[in-house]
Amino acid sequence: LDVAVVRVKAFTDFGAPTKNWKNFFKNILGQALIKVTSIIDTDATKYNERLNLDISSKKSIYDIDSGFMSKTDGLERDLETLFKNEHPNLYRKYFTLYFLDVESDLNGYSGINKHYGVMFNTHTEETITHECLHGLTLPHSFSYTEWTNYVYEAMATDNIMDYSHLEKDPVSGNARSPINRFQLWRWQWETIRKHYLLK
Repeated sequence: LDVAVVRVKAFTDFGAPTKNWKNFFKNILGQALIKVTSIIDTDATKYNERLNLDISSKKSIYDIDSGFMSKTDGLERDLETLFKNEHPNLYRKYFTLYFLDVESDLNGYSGINKHYGVMFNTHTEETITHECLHGLTLPHSFSYTEWTNYVYEAMATDNIMDYSHLEKDPVSGNARSPINRFQLWRWQWETIRKHYLLK
């Protein structure tokens, strides 16, 4: 898997990935025998130009105030369009991780069977891996979808696609003991390896 790291300026500065994320990312994907071949943040065809995007002119569209993005509708469309226009040789050939310099209600997001993930500045190394795996066709471990072979109890496993890291139950609001997420299951390996970026 080839990965492109894109730093996005939505407010005042360009976003960046959390430190030391690469080892965790590679270890989780390695469980599925997926080798992360390259992680780039420059475009070699453009004299190693940094993979930076500036959407700060759209603060009002995304309702950005004091470093918080209230609206995300259309965000991935804008990011994908800009990236495709500025780096056409990388578009859809690399799994693209967009890192924004703002907070939001989420730490990050991606869609099932996509080629990108969007990270806000509250993300963790787990967020990056979790969202990338959504893009590589993995749903949450507790959700039934057309890509799911098995469904597990929410917040009860050490699977990276669970929400077991939460300190508060999102339904009841009660405090709970978080579980470290570091694992993939065999059926998940087989699902991931069908993604077009891995063929």
